[in-house]
Amino acid sequence: MNMDIMNAIKASTFTAARSMMLEGEIGSIEKGKYADIIIWNINRVEQIPYMVTDQPIQCVYKKRYACIYSLIVLHTKV
Repeated sequence: MNMDIMNAIKASTFTAARSMMLEGEIGSIEKGKYADIIIWNINRVEQIPYMVTDQPIQCVYKKRYACIYSLIVLHTKV
C-alpha cells in the first residue's frame, strides 16, 4: 500500500467530509464542528493505512445521536 499513516487518517476524516461537501461541519476537530473520531482495533499505528479499506463501519453519528450496536448515545460539539 502506498498510503502513509497521516494520509490514511486524513482520507478517513477531512477528505471524506470534503467529498460530501461537509468540511464546514465535520472532518477535523475544531471549535463549532461536530467531533470526527475514528477508532480502530489495531496493535501498531503502522496498521492504520490498511484499516482505511479493510474495516466495516460499526458506528455512524448523526447530529446528536449515534447508533453503536443498537444503542443510542448522545454526543456534543467540541
